[in-house]
Amino acid sequence: MRNHDHVGRRRLVLGGLGCLGILAAHEVLRPWGVPLSEIMLPGPIRPEPEPLPPTLTTACQADLDEAEAVALVGRATIVNRSPRGSSTPIPPHEPIFTMPAVAITGQTRVAALTFDDGPDARYTPAVLQTLRRYGVRATFCVVGTNAACNPGLLQAIAADGHDLANHTWSHQELPRLSEREIREELERTNEVIDRITGWGVPQWCRAPYGSWDEVSLGVCAELGMKPLGWSVDTLDWQRPGSAEITDTMLRGTEPGAIILCHDGGGDRSQSVDALRAYLPESLAAGYRFTTP
Repeated sequence: MRNHDHVGRRRLVLGGLGCLGILAAHEVLRPWGVPLSEIMLPGPIRPEPEPLPPTLTTACQADLDEAEAVALVGRATIVNRSPRGSSTPIPPHEPIFTMPAVAITGQTRVAALTFDDGPDARYTPAVLQTLRRYGVRATFCVVGTNAACNPGLLQAIAADGHDLANHTWSHQELPRLSEREIREELERTNEVIDRITGWGVPQWCRAPYGSWDEVSLGVCAELGMKPLGWSVDTLDWQRPGSAEITDTMLRGTEPGAIILCHDGGGDRSQSVDALRAYLPESLAAGYRFTTP
């Protein structure tokens, strides 16, 4: 018992000395305006937590916020890296809204189908099945969080010969972010795409809501990607009905058109039904579909 009393008295003395040391430090630092709360107490220093891998930092998102597309296009100046499969740096430039003229010459009518905000386990498989049925290639602009949560679907998109584009990590409007945040949004998505599919850096990047500015265009070019726009907005995210979506697609499709659809970001059942009606009719009209 006396041994325990001795240990207790010793702890009490040491604790008192520690408090006196802190108070003394406070008196020394007070003229410089350093509060007591900022004086480091004895004990182990807790290191800064290491960032978690991208696949673990954000919960899987079934639905993303939707907004009307806006165009805040500027000109960028940053050029450092090269696009996928090329050793020549690409200059920053404005998004393309139609297919290059070389792709629409001749008798064949060529257009491009693009799908945003996936992959989504509820709708992407049906989109892939329909595209496979009619032998059509498309471009999937994937959100990084959804790609990380659906690696099998991302692999299926690539295995079917479709193109993959970067649609940011968390679908935020890029001009509202800092340059560092923009780079993180794009780099994390590129990392997930490459980790799952071995794709490397995608050729294309599509900004959420079509919203670009000088800084975001510059980061896009620095990372080796080109900005992708569209000429036909199906407005399928408004869910106006599959018949209206199909009609919008048919009326807007012309040689060189880039058509914006969605396979994620909300209820896309109407988009799936519209695609099933649209493809046979447009193919019968002589259209062929490729990637930008």
